[in-house]
Amino acid sequence: MKKLVVAVLVAFSFASLPQLVHAQDGTYPPIQFFSSISRDKLLEVLKDDPKFANIDNEALGSPIVLQVRHATRMTAGGSASLMTSALLSGSTLGLIPVVSNDDLIVTYEVLVHGIPIASFEYIENFTDADSLYNSNMHELEGDALAWAEGTVETFLQELNDDPKVQDLIDEYRYYFADSPY
Repeated sequence: MKKLVVAVLVAFSFASLPQLVHAQDGTYPPIQFFSSISRDKLLEVLKDDPKFANIDNEALGSPIVLQVRHATRMTAGGSASLMTSALLSGSTLGLIPVVSNDDLIVTYEVLVHGIPIASFEYIENFTDADSLYNSNMHELEGDALAWAEGTVETFLQELNDDPKVQDLIDEYRYYFADSPY
């Protein structure tokens, strides 16, 4: 009876070898991607990392989702400058530009079945001067866009160091080692 138990245990240990080999290739499982910032550019930079070979904005049904979104938060000085310059711009029929000073916040969030497991936030302050008539307040342009696109490298470094994300990837590989993702 003992020989049978030992034989079964040995067989199960050899059955887990493909799992160990697959876990060492380093690629993440399929990840669905959403972004409010130049989606194609960020997706291209993420796919340059070999771990993100399976990330796609059309990976529908994937339990793991990476969301990248941006928001602005007005500073105290930015509020005063915006109000003053808007009044001056309005009184001169738009000859004087509207000046704003906001913090741009870029957030990378990893979700599993809609529940956030990791969030990475990057903040930078920007001052902008726009025409009263051509103001495009919701789109990123120029330096702000370049900075937001540059946060990907920092995100990748922090993601590799996050223990919750690594536990998630290890658990995914444990249960789905034989899948061809």
